[in-house]
Amino acid sequence: MNYKNQNKYHAYLAIQSVCDRNATIWERLPAFVSTYSAFLTRFQTIKNLGQTQTQITTGIAADKKRLRREMCEDALEIAAATRAWAVAAKNHDLAARANYSRTTLLTGRDTASADRCQAIHSLALENVGSLGQHGITAEKLAAFQAGIDAYSFMIQKPRAARAQNKTITAQLKLEFRAADLLLREGLDRLILQFRADAPIFFSDYQNARAVVNDSATRESRKAPAPAAIPSEVAQAELKPLAA
Repeated sequence: MNYKNQNKYHAYLAIQSVCDRNATIWERLPAFVSTYSAFLTRFQTIKNLGQTQTQITTGIAADKKRLRREMCEDALEIAAATRAWAVAAKNHDLAARANYSRTTLLTGRDTASADRCQAIHSLALENVGSLGQHGITAEKLAAFQAGIDAYSFMIQKPRAARAQNKTITAQLKLEFRAADLLLREGLDRLILQFRADAPIFFSDYQNARAVVNDSATRESRKAPAPAAIPSEVAQAELKPLAA
């Protein structure tokens, strides 16, 4: 969610809290009951979409970080064993090519890390027949390759996640618009009926309706806020809700 929608989300939470605390007051007004129920349905959809969006982003990032760490730890072990054998065999060229540090493997671009690990796998595979006594077997290399493949696949996921997030963002826009309409053309009008009999509920609702924009400038914060509830005159000019 962007800042504007995050602020709306927190305002919705405040509205829900106020209404739930005063349910015994508005339960006698069927139109308020049905409109508030519709608002809660929209709000729950917004919650679900927001959670999904967060999980997509954080989940992929966490999985990619974990897979990269596991892949690089395996690569470091295999590279070290390969280098140890190469030094003992006086194969200086192989020893140099198998000389990797943990920092070298873990830093840099995502694809560069995968490429380095793949190079280590290739070096070890070429000499797997001589590496058994150093703990490197075909089975271990197969597991290592699986780790490289899993990480390489994960690298591509953010692109798909961006497309999914774009879809969710569009859905959120529609849900926020629908929720705002239920408030503006529904609850904001019906709340006026409680102004005399339940002034505290009326006042709390008005306060909850104020959406604080964290990105507003200092000057805009000093400007007088518009009325949260339309006046009786403004109400007369507005079209009624569709059935």
